[in-house]
Formats: sequence, structure tokens, C-alpha cells
Amino acid sequence: MSAGKSHVLYVDDEDSNLRIFKTTFKRNYKVHIALTISEAFNILDNQPISLIIADQKMPEMTGVEFLSQVILKNPTPVRMILTGYSDLEAVIKAINAAKVYKYATKPWNRDELHKMLEEALNYYQESKKLRLALDNANRRISELEKQLLQQS
Repeated sequence: MSAGKSHVLYVDDEDSNLRIFKTTFKRNYKVHIALTISEAFNILDNQPISLIIADQKMPEMTGVEFLSQVILKNPTPVRMILTGYSDLEAVIKAINAAKVYKYATKPWNRDELHKMLEEALNYYQESKKLRLALDNANRRISELEKQLLQQS
């Protein structure tokens, strides 16, 4: 494993889906898999996850509900829904509630999904750069305000 690999978390209640995903993408990414929501939150608490992919239909909660909870704790990872159902209502909820970047259906095509993952991770990197620039600008503004107050 290369130190520069992006960390991707895939949450699905079907173990075979998790194994296939991990086997398919382990050369490209540091793949973390979770069979339950609690496993997923444990991974999120302990790993630098850049991209979260959640199955929509899970027994504990839907993927949208899970991603909506994730965004409250950590809004920085990019979020995707992967499901075997093409449910328009779920797509709308995913975009609105969980600010989902992409929505993909099962069965997935390796090349198409890989392209989606790459786009999502590029988006994550660009967002990270923008957040850093904004933090630096805010820090500079704060320093300038302090200087102005000291001069008055």
C-alpha cells in the first residue's frame, strides 16, 4: 500500500458486495469496508476517510440517513450512494439531505465506478485546497483586525 492512497469507506449490509468492492479497488485506494453503521462510524472516527460510499437499502438505516448523520460529525468526506434500486425519491433525498456528490446503481461497471471515484476524490482534493485557502485568509483577516485595534 502506498502512503499516498486516498482512503475510501464503503458501507453495505451485504458482505459479498464489500469483498468484491475491496478486491476491485484495493490497488487504487486504501479501501475500508463496513457491514454495519456502527462499524462505519468506528472507521470514520479512526481513519482519514476522503470518500464514503453507502448502500441505500440497509437494515439499520438508509444510506441517506447514514450520510446525513456523517455530515453533522464531519462534512469534509465526499459522499456517494450506491444502490441496486433506481428510486428517484431516494436520489432527491440523497442530494438534499446528505449532500451526496454522486449516485450510482448496482450492478456497477468497474471502469465507470472507478471514473466516478476519481472524480469524487479530485473534488475532495480541490475542496480541501479551498478550505485551507479560506482558513488562511480568515487567519490573515483576524491578524489585520488585531493590528487595527492596537493602532486605535
